Amino acid sequence: MGLPAQLYNKVLAALFTKLYLTLSMTPKQTADILRNVISSYNDTSYIANFTGSAVQEVNRTMQLIYQCVNSSIAANNTVMYRKCLTPTTTTPVSTTVNCANLQYDLNALVLYILLLFSVSFLVVMSFIEKRKYRVKCCNGRPGVVVPVNLLDSYENRVGNALAFGATTSYCLHVFITGSKSILGSGWGTIIDSSPGYVSIFFDMLATIVIALAAYPLFVAMRTSHKRAGSIFGIFYCVLWIGLQAIEIVVFSSSCLNSATHGSTAKRTMIILLFGELPKTICLLGLLRKFIMVLIKAIRRRAERKGDAEDVYDNFNNGYMFKHVQNLLRHTSSSSTPKLDDSTKSKLKGKLYKWKPEFQYSTRVLCTFTVSGTIVYLLMMNLLYICWYIDIQLGALSETEGFESVVKSLVPNDKNVVKTVRAYLEIWTDCLYAAIVLSAIKTVLVFFNMLSWYREHRMRLRGGDRSWLPSSIRTVSPSSLFVASMKYAGFQVAYASWGD
Repeated sequence: MGLPAQLYNKVLAALFTKLYLTLSMTPKQTADILRNVISSYNDTSYIANFTGSAVQEVNRTMQLIYQCVNSSIAANNTVMYRKCLTPTTTTPVSTTVNCANLQYDLNALVLYILLLFSVSFLVVMSFIEKRKYRVKCCNGRPGVVVPVNLLDSYENRVGNALAFGATTSYCLHVFITGSKSILGSGWGTIIDSSPGYVSIFFDMLATIVIALAAYPLFVAMRTSHKRAGSIFGIFYCVLWIGLQAIEIVVFSSSCLNSATHGSTAKRTMIILLFGELPKTICLLGLLRKFIMVLIKAIRRRAERKGDAEDVYDNFNNGYMFKHVQNLLRHTSSSSTPKLDDSTKSKLKGKLYKWKPEFQYSTRVLCTFTVSGTIVYLLMMNLLYICWYIDIQLGALSETEGFESVVKSLVPNDKNVVKTVRAYLEIWTDCLYAAIVLSAIKTVLVFFNMLSWYREHRMRLRGGDRSWLPSSIRTVSPSSLFVASMKYAGFQVAYASWGD
């Protein structure tokens, strides 16, 4: 977008007339002065009044000068630096980056690259796996590649939960900013110009892209060909982590070093990194899992260990075996177990107490992993918004217009400006505290829900159904199946929205 040459020359003249800049300054000193002036609302307003222009136009012009000086520093070009500070007769072109669109395009590029490898891997795995039905046709190939069983499975519980956690941030982007954050900013104009009901189909397309990008993680864990699945899983996790690192570097170099951030770039970068932390932890956890599975598969092949022995070892170390052991131990024991009345044990029992004879199903772990990730990401977004409000209020309270308005409302109080500023600081601190306390309360609710879920499952396992609602006996099996499938979605929505 072009800026008038006359405004460019006016701003340059104001900067030199008011001694913000001098010709004896080095390019680095000039860049530092311009960054400080842009980040100061008072200085920008002063130059706007001097030139008789709007504050926003002056700010954009100084950003253009700042970017020109930075480009000359990067190129080590003194002639280019002098041209940046010389009045011009042509209309300079702004090179300001649209950071929101850049983030959308980087997200889309990462997912499209993952999608390419995902489709290739699924095609290969479909010819490796055999069908269970019609095996005589084409020697049972290609087969159906099933990702995960969320009904009654206890296999790869942690791995599946981590795979869901790696995609949660993308799903939250669709919910907050729409499908253009996944499909790219180029689709944004098409989506915005389309009727409202059409956006639903774009959202569905975005979720399909996310699902296909994450599909290989589930298939690599579930396949019976452990070595092939683990090797591709390691490659896929490393690829995803590498693309994510490149995305952060490109975004930070293009946006967080611009004049629009100034001294706040470091804090914005920290918030960005913490926002990507759950995805990185999940991918690193999956990478570790695939490496362990590959080592185990190679060791089993070297030792020529049969599947029957492996199943026997898994049963001996399984939670059902420990549950039966625990029941027999309580039955044969004549003495009552000792009770620990310490405050630590009581508090631990109130929150959550681990029981080795019980395991949560894959669906429950995935549900609460997604819920916890969403709560964390929402907390980071709210903290960023609160921090932005804090900065804007601080800049506003330092302006002369703010002081004149406050003094006109309360003319008899000489300390009214300091009092209002103190109240604004207290208000923003209360916002920070409310966000953090809400997140802590949500985590405690999670532990309580998990504890009650385990208690109910243990009572059902013992044949006690007295606590169930009487109306559940009249519910048809199909309705009960639909309700159980909705459970995960309801739990995630409840955790995200709160009570």
